[in-house]
Amino acid sequence: MNIPSKRRLTTALTIIGMTLTGAANAAAVSGSSSGYGAYVNITTVADPVLNLNVSPIPQGAAGTAPAPYNRYDEVWSLDVSDSVCVTSLLGGCISSISASVGTGLLTGYAASDVDGGSGVRFASATGTVDDATVNAGTGTVLNLIGSMVLGLSSTTLSSSALVSGDYGAFTPMGSSIIEGASLQVAGLNLITLDANAAPNTLVDPLGALSLLGLTVMLNEQMTNCTAASCGIAVNALHLIFNDFAVGSGLLNGDIIFGHAEANLVATPSAVPVPTAAWLFGSGLLGLVGVARRRNSQ
Repeated sequence: MNIPSKRRLTTALTIIGMTLTGAANAAAVSGSSSGYGAYVNITTVADPVLNLNVSPIPQGAAGTAPAPYNRYDEVWSLDVSDSVCVTSLLGGCISSISASVGTGLLTGYAASDVDGGSGVRFASATGTVDDATVNAGTGTVLNLIGSMVLGLSSTTLSSSALVSGDYGAFTPMGSSIIEGASLQVAGLNLITLDANAAPNTLVDPLGALSLLGLTVMLNEQMTNCTAASCGIAVNALHLIFNDFAVGSGLLNGDIIFGHAEANLVATPSAVPVPTAAWLFGSGLLGLVGVARRRNSQ
């Protein structure tokens, strides 16, 4: 076979390969998202037990797709507290420990446009709490004299989470809003919490909070993405207690303000090769065969 014939054969086979190869796209087959203002789960390990437990609130801002959804929920306020007597005398309490969590408006929002079709889709959520406060302390002499071990106050704590894209091309995005937030722990000076905190900012002046058994995380972001799925969760403020001493009690657990999370799952799908493309490819193969016979003659 001469060189021009080889080139014609190569060109023809290339065209056939391009014709018979189905293009690929993707379908976002499922999505989910949720947002809430507050979650509280703290307890002491010693008897008597102090316990504060509040499920994510509000609970109605969550959804799964398909079909597309748009959910909003709000709760006007949260006010929970617990106090236990540690030492009593003659029927009266002379030493106690207490904890409380209070807020203003709590809101959550979740949305997704996943409908089972192909192409770019999204899932998103926000969670916000206004005027959040946390207090934990001790009381003595019939609770008339006490000391504050932990104090937190804030104006607004809010987080947002978004995942968009399709198979192999997901984009997760998270952010937090922290306004008017400050913290006082075990006599430490008032700590102003950074309004422009970078993702996963740990607040621990001189390592003192970790020594006391308290972790304070701002704009906490957790992302887990592969070609087939992607998820992101964001907490505006996360308090983690690990044997944090409140009087004679050791406090353990979590308090989260402003939570949002979003997830997408997608699958690749091959586009079927049209019948016309098969016919075109067969015709090209026939032409190549004719050309080879002519060259051999």
